[in-house]
Amino acid sequence: MCLLAELYLRTLQPEKAIAIINGLEKVIFAKKEGSEDANTDNSISEKQSELWKLKLSQYKVQSLLMSRSMKYCKRELKSVPSSTNDQCSIYVRANYEYLRGNFQKAMRILNTLPPPSNPKKLTDVSSVLYYNNLACIHMMLQKHSLGSFYFKKAITENEHLGKELKLDSLGHGISGKPLFVLPMSRHFELLYNTGIQLLHCGNSLSAFDCLVEAVKVYSSNPRLWLRLAECCIMHHKKNNDNDRTLEKRLRVIHDIIGSGLNRKIILGNGKGEIRPCAESAAMPAATLEFAALCLTNALQLLDNAESLATQKLKEELGENANSNISEKILVPAPPSLPMKAYEVSQLRCSILANSAYVSLLLDDYTMALQFSESLLAQDHLSAAHKYLAHMYMAEAQVYLDRVADAIRNLNVDGITDISVSSPDVKTDQDKEQMEGAEYHANLTSWIPGDVPQAMAFMQYNLAVCYATRGEFQRSGDTLNMCLQNIGTPLPVHFYFLRLYLDLVVGNRMIAQGIIKEHFGHVTPNRV
Repeated sequence: MCLLAELYLRTLQPEKAIAIINGLEKVIFAKKEGSEDANTDNSISEKQSELWKLKLSQYKVQSLLMSRSMKYCKRELKSVPSSTNDQCSIYVRANYEYLRGNFQKAMRILNTLPPPSNPKKLTDVSSVLYYNNLACIHMMLQKHSLGSFYFKKAITENEHLGKELKLDSLGHGISGKPLFVLPMSRHFELLYNTGIQLLHCGNSLSAFDCLVEAVKVYSSNPRLWLRLAECCIMHHKKNNDNDRTLEKRLRVIHDIIGSGLNRKIILGNGKGEIRPCAESAAMPAATLEFAALCLTNALQLLDNAESLATQKLKEELGENANSNISEKILVPAPPSLPMKAYEVSQLRCSILANSAYVSLLLDDYTMALQFSESLLAQDHLSAAHKYLAHMYMAEAQVYLDRVADAIRNLNVDGITDISVSSPDVKTDQDKEQMEGAEYHANLTSWIPGDVPQAMAFMQYNLAVCYATRGEFQRSGDTLNMCLQNIGTPLPVHFYFLRLYLDLVVGNRMIAQGIIKEHFGHVTPNRV
């Protein structure tokens, strides 16, 4: 039964593992009590009893951690002695603190690991596990260089282990090897972790290469497909601060012709540059077309996995199934832990938001509008996703000549929060689970960073809508309202709109003053 429990844990089925462990506890300790009453020679010794208790407690903690039952896990950890030198006990304690967001404490626990008794033993993978876990902790502490360093050491140790066993990354060469050798290589799991680390570092192309290799094995993981799409999006545009760079701002002035009194300035058109994709979208490459394909895969896999998990849970519960069954499901996402209901909801929101953004970049405004509407219809929608949904929907509506609808979507007064965490946390267990999620949510900062700046960006879009409708005075007033909260240097879009408004209403001197102030090296000579 221990082997069956281990199998359930390896296949990421914690609920079944807990059931086996509970049954095993009853069998072993009931047998001990019965043997003591009968005073027979078959009774379990005190030492054996303590070993069984420790082993079963470790299994139970692993199962509870996998199912994110942090409250019960904390209670069960009390039965695992903290002074023991057992590696499994140290790893589960470090994992518990990691999931709770106590990364420094997790590192201190991890550093109490005893040195391996036989470093050259074929079954010793402790160095791979140690460096991998240490890298994950440093990544969450936003020490990305150290994280990359330890991931590289973990990969090196894993390759060394493969050479000792004469295995390649796919497990070839297993003929004549013991059965326990099969799952020892962690090559693709390490590639997955390394890809996530590189993505957080901003190294999108290297991250893409790692994750493309990992998706060959973990193709059923919808979160992995989302990360691939994020690599493509980041390669296209790293962040919103790119629009504030000098290179982008210089695009406001397209060219200068003539000289002296006949000197003229040609302004840029303000359109973004989309490079046409020469290859098929199905070919793995960091393009927006491939990002759209990845997001489609992610959404379909997530829907299928959730419906399958719900159906299996209903079959297991039978007549005991109730309306709250969706809160109990666990959706597999190998090699990561199974996803709880709130994680599935957040993942779907992220996929829909990215899909709307990519559709806008690919000029597919109808699909962008559909994705935005689907995003707004989701349960447990975070304030950040709600903000993005309204922004993307309004932009799609402008391109579809529905400017009035776009203006209604851009309700500046409705912005009160832009946090990325889900607001609907009801039970104490959910709140405890969300504590660790907060650290994941804040791992990467995004722009806009606060409510006033978010309102300023929406006011700019509102000014564009007014200008599109020909309400130039109202557009100019709205644009002036958002300048103080937008930050400096101003994004390139603001210069384009400001110059357009001044020129279209005949404020030539004001437009010339803006060019002189911000682009002085191309200011025309005074007449």
